[in-house]
Amino acid sequence: DDIRYIYRELNASLQDTAASPWGYSLAAEDTMVMGERVFMENLVPEVVGMGLRDAIYLLENAGLRVRFAGRGKVTHQSMRPGTRIKEGEVIYIELST
Repeated sequence: DDIRYIYRELNASLQDTAASPWGYSLAAEDTMVMGERVFMENLVPEVVGMGLRDAIYLLENAGLRVRFAGRGKVTHQSMRPGTRIKEGEVIYIELST
């Protein structure tokens, strides 16, 4: 909601398709594009680009144990998104420093 407000106030172009709090954003020429991340039950979620707190929340709620290195945003995850989860598996995530 804050981002939508700011873009309205700046009269800037925003393409918004995000309906949930878990989304993504990227710049496309002169427009900011916002979309919704979709998570499937029992499948590893894509957490690259997220902060540590959000990544851990999603991964642990999916049944994974998380180990991490670094600070900042997630730049790599050891399990490919969409991989079937086995309860208690360990996923390693690297963050930018």
